[in-house]
Parts: sequence; structure tokens; C-alpha cells
Amino acid sequence: MSEESAGNRVAARPGGTWWRDRAGSLVALVSPFALVACGERVNVGGPLGSDAGGLSQNVDSAAVRQPDAATRDVPLACCGAGESYGPSTLVACDGCCTGLLSVSSGTDVKCELPNRKVLVVMPVSGSLVITDPAKMRVELVSDLIQRFEADTTGPMTQIAVVAYSSSLVAITQGFTATPDLAAIDTALSQADDLEDDDGALNVAFEVLSTDMLALTAEERAQTSYVVVFFADILPQPLCSAIVSSCGSQSCQPGSHCVPTTAVVDGGTQEDYLCQDDYLVCTVPKSDWATAFNPPVPSSLYPGLVAGLSYNTTPQLVADVSHIMQLKALDHVGALSVSTVFLLAQGALSNPLASPFDLDEPAPEALLQALAQAGSGSFQIVSSDADLSLSGTPSLE
Repeated sequence: MSEESAGNRVAARPGGTWWRDRAGSLVALVSPFALVACGERVNVGGPLGSDAGGLSQNVDSAAVRQPDAATRDVPLACCGAGESYGPSTLVACDGCCTGLLSVSSGTDVKCELPNRKVLVVMPVSGSLVITDPAKMRVELVSDLIQRFEADTTGPMTQIAVVAYSSSLVAITQGFTATPDLAAIDTALSQADDLEDDDGALNVAFEVLSTDMLALTAEERAQTSYVVVFFADILPQPLCSAIVSSCGSQSCQPGSHCVPTTAVVDGGTQEDYLCQDDYLVCTVPKSDWATAFNPPVPSSLYPGLVAGLSYNTTPQLVADVSHIMQLKALDHVGALSVSTVFLLAQGALSNPLASPFDLDEPAPEALLQALAQAGSGSFQIVSSDADLSLSGTPSLE
């Protein structure tokens, strides 16, 4: 919390904390011990304790009297930085805040939740030998953890890490304030097999849901959850049970589009190819042990059903929307899903890149769609200069 915001804080009153704006008017009340319904109001305008101010001190009833020239209606608990309010206006907000409600400038309201939980979902697929040969992913997570550990003024932060390829591994087994950095580095240094986005997002849902259910209602309301989903290629296996567009052509059911970015004469061009779906897309899981040599474990690709689409963009957007529903379902203070595209400089022109069908526009568009569905941000990491994750404001 900035010094300017901290200077606005008024002594705690029954039921919560009051704040003054720059003009000295009392601004808002937040109760750290009670859930407050979004949309409740408090009338302010008079000096602290003044009968003329018409202060509503009861969080449960949030009595509202008719506004007058000396009274402003403001959200009692409005999450989201930069939410603004005006005279006699109740601003719609997307959640409830039981942290500290501060005024950073003019009429901007910011909810500062005391607890933050960051879930990193990181690929460890074979393509990373080309898209991230320097293992920026390992340094990114290590830097993030060390930054949180060194921060003594920000929210109390816990972290969880999930690694995904064909297999899905919850490295930290939930959120922890003391992650094993060596174990995380070792796990994220792997680069093998496919990249199952759907499976990874469903594991993220389970990690979040399990943690939320273990908290009290008050703890959930004071916690901000931040999911950071990394990817470097389009998801695999990709199964398409419908006709799909592919550049100027269409791919029939049972095949999917494979876009690739080719480096030509110092520039790039997009090539498109319809490719048959993986055999796991059509063979029932009950037959995987005998249909393939070596056998494919039926535990892989948990959401895959033979003959149906899998890992398509609409399905992955729906996965993120499913995650976002937890915010209202479990009444958490804040929840967002941000995405990061890993693509090292020079990866597209690497002569060894051909087997991985590397592409730039398609994965970027997918990750931007996921970030939009998750009310988060999108960032590209292509060199050490991007390791701060400055494009993910919720991590600042």
C-alpha cells in the first residue's frame, strides 16, 4: 500500500475501517470480519461522528438515507483497482471486498486484499527444447517466488505450481508459503511429450476449488487468487469432431488445422495444413492398453472422450470460464486468469523446429482469448528482459 493511500486511513470504527478521500471526506467502510454484499451503500459526506453526515455504520443493514448535497453514495465494498464513483452514484462491481478499501486518487477506489494465492501452470512439453532452450520458465518461477518472499509490505502470498505435458503434476500439492524451490526447478526443467492444455486447466480448477473449500468464508473473502497459465505451442492432442477453418480451406471432422509460421527472406508467412487427429482421439480409453505399443496409460488426457472434440479453443475458453465461476460460487475476494506465451527469440528460424509445428499468431490468439475469459492479462516472454512478468499487474 502506498504512503499516500496509507495516509488516508482513519481509525477503525465498529464493523470495519473508514477511509477519507483527499478532500477529507469520509469515503467507505470495509468489514474484515463479515461478508458484504456487492451493491450495499454507505452515505458519507459529513465529518467523522457528525450527525449531519448520516453515517451508516451497520455493515449488515447498511442503512441508506436519501442523498443530499452533502452526501455521496459509494460502494461499501467494491473490488477492482480503478473503480470510480460519482455523486449519488452506486457503481456496479464484480465482487466484495473485505480487505482495505483505499482511495488512491480523486475518486478511484482500490481494494487491497490482505492475502494472495498465485497458481502457476507451466508446460514441460518436448517443444520447449526449441521455444525455451535457456529455461526462462524456471527462472521466471524462481524469481517470482524469491520476490514474494522478500516482500514484507505487500499481501501475504502463497504459491502453487502445476507442471503439464501429457502428464499433469501438482508439484507443490496445493498452495504453500514455503515452496521447495529446488524441487520446482527440477520439475520445470523437464521437456518431454505433448501439451495438454485442457488437462492443465482442469487441474488448476481442482487446486483452486480444494483450497477455497478449506478456508472459512471470511478467509475466502480476504483472498485474491491469481492463475498464471503458460504455453508455448497450440495444445496437443487436438481432436476435432466438427468441420474447422484452416486458412483458406476447411478441415473435415477427424482432422484438425496445423498452422505454422515460416521464416522466409527475413520475414514470416503462415502455412496451413489439415492433419489427421491423433489415434487417441478415436480409440476408446478402455482399449488404450492393447491398441498402442507401448501402451498409453488411460490416466492421460482425463477429459478426452473418443469421437468428441478435445483441446479446441472453445473448450479451453469454457475451462477458464468454469474457473472464473468459483469467484461467485465460493465468494472469494478476487480471481483472475492471466496467460503468458513462451517463445524464445530465434525459435521460429531454428532448423530443429520443424517437428514441433511452431506457430506465433495462433497460440497468441488462443492465450489472449483465455486471458480475456479470465479477466486477466496477456504477455509474451521471449528473452530475459521479460522475466519480471511486468505485463501481469496482479502480480505486482
